[in-house]
Amino acid sequence: MKNFLWISSAIFILFTIAACNNTATIESQSIGDPELGREIFQDRYRTRCEGCHSLDGSEARGAPTMLGISETAGSRVPEMSASDYLQQSILDPSAYIVEGYEKQMPPYKVVKEVEVGQTGILTQEELNNLIAFLLTQ
Repeated sequence: MKNFLWISSAIFILFTIAACNNTATIESQSIGDPELGREIFQDRYRTRCEGCHSLDGSEARGAPTMLGISETAGSRVPEMSASDYLQQSILDPSAYIVEGYEKQMPPYKVVKEVEVGQTGILTQEELNNLIAFLLTQ
């Protein structure tokens, strides 16, 4: 009987840990499409995110890395969820400046349609996809 309780407890703990580790993935999928968000992040002409923010942890580009942002975004501003923090950081980047960095990111605007050649703007769907991608990092 003691072995059964021990095994049951161990299985419960493992499932709980697994569920916690998948929280960012579940949240990102409910917001938007992370793969489309990756494309937006890597777009060198419209968004230029990758020009300043790395995905590999390197800090040499003058802006915080996005490696681990899914874990840190929810704790940067009290009472603000990770997705809300990321949205604020994209639309109003001067609202919270990460310690050790200067205000340099331009704000993005949400519009209904993006015309060819426009920069600094996203549709709501693109913004959601970008946030979904960042929540996988």
